[in-house]
Amino acid sequence: MLLKLKKELLLKYLFLFVLLFACTAGICSASYIVIITLMICGVVMTSSAFETAISDNSKFEGLVLDVIFRFSVCGVAVVAVGINKGFRAWYAILIYSVYLFTLSARLINHFASAARAEGHKKKKYMTDLQEAAVTLVLPAIYLLSAIPSRLFEIVYYVFLGVFAAFFMINLKIKCFSKKVMLIFGIVEALILITVLVFTLTGIFTA
Repeated sequence: MLLKLKKELLLKYLFLFVLLFACTAGICSASYIVIITLMICGVVMTSSAFETAISDNSKFEGLVLDVIFRFSVCGVAVVAVGINKGFRAWYAILIYSVYLFTLSARLINHFASAARAEGHKKKKYMTDLQEAAVTLVLPAIYLLSAIPSRLFEIVYYVFLGVFAAFFMINLKIKCFSKKVMLIFGIVEALILITVLVFTLTGIFTA
């Protein structure tokens, strides 16, 4: 089946494997590995190459893979960071559950809507703003974990709560211009560089 899929989908399978590997590493040892991989997968998830990868011949496979990919990036990876940081109290588990439930509901709705659509048309409105925001906001607040305090834990829980509500809202926003996307790209690059520097200098030890 894999050989019949476009190369973009094969690459997406590869990124999915790398992401799940990073999530496992994040739960077992280093959470910064998840953050770095999450940012890379965020770029892949929102790239135009993968938007056109779902063709008529592989539409079902593409949609299923897209849902699994988004759940892994915005769900499994996010929770893996919290687990690695030791956020395992009963209220943390409750927050994780609510967050993953709302994300699942959103992705089910996304799958149903995409399955009903005929053919591939250029999008006028953004339909993955919430997922894209996760890959940018979480790495940004992760920098707070370098401070020896409970600040990151508090902000992390707020992040989960806000995005749990965010996932339940259907936003209809026009696609950003290339200039705006460039700004987002620069911000993401700066965050990634900072995470790498903190990692190499030993500021992030887990």
